[in-house]
Amino acid sequence: MKRAILGIASFQGRARRSEFLYYWIAMLLAGVFIQALVFLLTSLAQLAGAEETAGLVGTLIIELSRLLLFLPLFALFARRLHDQDLSAWGLLILLPVVLLNLYDIAYYLLTDTMPPDGPGWLIAVLLVSAIAFFGFAAVPGTKGTNSYGPDPREDDLRAAQLEPGSTA
Repeated sequence: MKRAILGIASFQGRARRSEFLYYWIAMLLAGVFIQALVFLLTSLAQLAGAEETAGLVGTLIIELSRLLLFLPLFALFARRLHDQDLSAWGLLILLPVVLLNLYDIAYYLLTDTMPPDGPGWLIAVLLVSAIAFFGFAAVPGTKGTNSYGPDPREDDLRAAQLEPGSTA
């Protein structure tokens, strides 16, 4: 978990599958917390009679938090690709998701309404991107040192052996 937090903005080196999983779980929990907070704040604002402002502020908070939580995922995914001895150019599979989020935010800010559902081909592109993303995240990394650095599993084993009270 410590590696996942400390390397959140680093595109260098390699990341284990567990780092990816821990960040994904933290991102989901943060999303649930933010949704609950926005629901509470918009409910209070509606009771005070500020319904329009509450909806706009609530949507902005949710969309901006989605972007802020999503951006560190780029660095983590680049390190996951490095763990498989692949270039970080594979990050381009995330491009449709980011562009759609930016479009949604811009549409809402400009029209004050939620954007309509996209065409079927766009949904298919997003689905393929998501499947590829999770596929690359689930594939084990190369064993031993590769062109992007040492195996993070070996680093973890070495650190465990050096800890006081370790039985190794």
